[in-house]
Amino acid sequence: MTAHAPTITLETIKDRCHEVADCWLWKNATSDGGYPIVKVRGCGCRLVRRLVLDFVGTPAMPRQPVVTTCGEKLCVNPAHLKASTTAAVSQAAAAKVRFPGWPVPQRSPPSSAPNLQSWTWRRPARSD
Repeated sequence: MTAHAPTITLETIKDRCHEVADCWLWKNATSDGGYPIVKVRGCGCRLVRRLVLDFVGTPAMPRQPVVTTCGEKLCVNPAHLKASTTAAVSQAAAAKVRFPGWPVPQRSPPSSAPNLQSWTWRRPARSD
């Protein structure tokens, strides 16, 4: 006899959380990275944040990160979740200095750039 995963709803997700202030802190399984996961019948394990956004009617696109506005990694409160971009997640991680001790690369525009605000890095043209 095989065990089947229960049907997941927003209520069952809330029941599996500790409520601390406004946050719903997930108290069950997490991924290797520490993000809340749950087994969904027929789908294997899914990230809880993505399921919550599906339940409230604002699903994230495939491979689109879902972040918390409260900054708590285990929070799955729908009011604290939003779909983001990989660029925004990378910038936020860099701002938090995730890798202490690593030098932060500094890049400055060439001295010949007339307008520093419009300066962008461009790959050199190929010479075929």
